[in-house]
Amino acid sequence: MNELLIQLTQLAHKKEISVYWITSLTPEAPSIASADQRIIIMNQNWKKPHELIFQFAHELAHLLRNESSDQILYRTTAAQLLSIEHQTNQLAINLLIPFYLKQVTTHTINSQEFIQSFGIPQRYQELVKQELTAYLINHPQ
Repeated sequence: MNELLIQLTQLAHKKEISVYWITSLTPEAPSIASADQRIIIMNQNWKKPHELIFQFAHELAHLLRNESSDQILYRTTAAQLLSIEHQTNQLAINLLIPFYLKQVTTHTINSQEFIQSFGIPQRYQELVKQELTAYLINHPQ
């Protein structure tokens, strides 16, 4: 997984996004991204360390989507926020798929294993299935 963190960090730096892994936060403090400052602050003390890879991909996806302002989340409806988060999760999953596919054969691809490998919340299982299927259709092995 260190290789994946390195690749995601390199992508961030290529896009002029700074990444800070902070050890002084409480285990309950979420990781965040600031579009205005082009930074990601990751909580290295997060209460569920196995979720950090997906959190990092998710925060990076927010910035890669070029969301216009940090304030967008405060001036949007619940439906718009759900849409933003859904699109961000889609991109985060797609950032992780190529790394996963390097580790498995086409016949052993498993959405549940993907979810567990990257600490993705179980509620995204259908989204993971959709994105894996779409990726494989668009990128035949």
